[in-house]
Amino acid sequence: MGAQIRNNRLKWFTLGVLGLALGLLIFVGMLSRNGIGTWADSPGMVRASGAPETPETLTVEKQWYSGGTLHDSTMGQWRSASEADRLATAADWLMDRLLAAGVAPGEAPGGLDAWRATAQAMADGVTAAGVDGSIDRLPAEAVADTVWEILAQRALARASR
Repeated sequence: MGAQIRNNRLKWFTLGVLGLALGLLIFVGMLSRNGIGTWADSPGMVRASGAPETPETLTVEKQWYSGGTLHDSTMGQWRSASEADRLATAADWLMDRLLAAGVAPGEAPGGLDAWRATAQAMADGVTAAGVDGSIDRLPAEAVADTVWEILAQRALARASR
């Protein structure tokens, strides 16, 4: 009985923390000019020459979407990781979600540039949710799931306008 009460408390605590994270993400989205990045409003990534980046023009050091190591990390590990590792891991999570939704990454409106903007929004959302360290023991991917839902809803809302 005591273990069941502890489990229920942990579930409610986790739901409360995720609710706070959701509120924080909505607040951050309202503060930014374009809201949290989506495919439809990505600023794009342009080389010094003015030509858009493509996978072929990226060198190994510039491939922002590769080398992520935080797939099974806790929020505490996420918080202490580098920006590049967070972005690359978020790109992998985004790829998984796109493929699960039946969208090939090349089919996303805006292509690679939009993929980066959305991956950055996912990484920023996960980081913002755990900024105070109160959810350091939660799996970072569980928080990313919540962030993904927010981003997907915002993209759908913009598409329906």
